Amino acid sequence: MISPQGYNPSQPFNLYVYGMAREEATNTQNTDALVFHGSTDAPIVDVVEVYAGAGTIVNNLAYGEFAGYLELPTANYQLNITDETGSTIVATYNAPLDDLMLHGAAITLVASGFLDPQNNSNGSPFGLFAVLPSGGPFVPLGVTTGITDNLIDAASFRVYPNPANETLRIMYDLKSESDVTFSLLSTSGQTIINRPAGKQISGNLEESFDVSNLPSGLYILRVVAGNSVKVAKVQVL
Repeated sequence: MISPQGYNPSQPFNLYVYGMAREEATNTQNTDALVFHGSTDAPIVDVVEVYAGAGTIVNNLAYGEFAGYLELPTANYQLNITDETGSTIVATYNAPLDDLMLHGAAITLVASGFLDPQNNSNGSPFGLFAVLPSGGPFVPLGVTTGITDNLIDAASFRVYPNPANETLRIMYDLKSESDVTFSLLSTSGQTIINRPAGKQISGNLEESFDVSNLPSGLYILRVVAGNSVKVAKVQVL
C-alpha cells in the first residue's frame, strides 16, 4: 500500500520478483502453478487440495513469499486455504485447470485482497486469482462450498453456428444471479476478445460475438460465471 494509514497491518509498497518464472509446464500433461501470498492481513497459510486427493500442496507460506512451482496433472481441483496449523479454513476455491484448458501451461496463483476489508479502508476482499501465461485479466477462482457447484446449466450451454463466419451466439441458463465474463482465445492461449458482461440475472440468456473480422482458424471460447467455467472450441471461417 502507498498510504501509511488506514490499514492493519500496514505493509509498505513493494515489488516481488520471481527470477525463474516460466510460461510452459515441464510436462505437457501438467499445469505448473507458482503460488504467491499477497494478502497483507492474511496469516501464514497452507493450501490443501481436497477433491483430487493431492493433500497439502503448499506449506507455511507467509505474506510476500512465493511457493516454488507445483507440477500438477491438469485437472479440476478444490483448494482449501487454511492457517498454518491446518485447523482453520480461510476460504475454499475451485481451481478448474482442465476446464480452463491449461494443459502444458505454467501459471501463477496469487492470493490478494483483505480478510477484513473494514479494517483496511474497505479494500477488496480476499481472493485467489490465476495469472495466465497469455496475459490479460486475472481469472478469479470462485469461492465454493463444493466442487459440483455450477452456475451454468451444462445441458443448456450452446455455441452456434460452429463453424461461424459472421456472428457467434452463446446460449446458456444461469441458475442464479452472477457476474459473467466472456473471452475468446487463440489456441496458444492469447486473449483475442475479453468482454465482462457484468451482473446478469438468472434464467435463459444469450450473448453474441462479431467474428467477421477474425482470421480463419480454431479459437477457444471461455465463459466464467462465479465459480463456473464453460469452454468450447470454435472454428471461424
